[in-house]
Amino acid sequence: MKITTKHCHICNKCVSHFDHHCLWLNTCIGAKNYWQFFSMLCCIVAMQILHIVLACIIYANDNTVGIANRLVGNFEAYAAILGISLLAPAVAFGAVGSLLSFHIYIKLKGTTT
Repeated sequence: MKITTKHCHICNKCVSHFDHHCLWLNTCIGAKNYWQFFSMLCCIVAMQILHIVLACIIYANDNTVGIANRLVGNFEAYAAILGISLLAPAVAFGAVGSLLSFHIYIKLKGTTT
């Protein structure tokens, strides 16, 4: 066994370069799947940034009032819906973005969690 192999007490397996047991994926994150996990974090952060940017572009567009009147009936209701729809990606960006930042930091330091 390598010195970087650790035992996961949750799934009762020995994992090479054990990082952590992910409850969301229900598997251990280690040498075989760390980059897939890291890529997943990058994609989630990129999607949240894209969502926020596109929502801001839609909100700033001059045609927004016309679109709002056709879709919802008035601009105030449309602005409220758009604002609420920005809340979820902002929270997700904060949570997953901090997790991604932490994993970038520990990889630059050469450690694991």
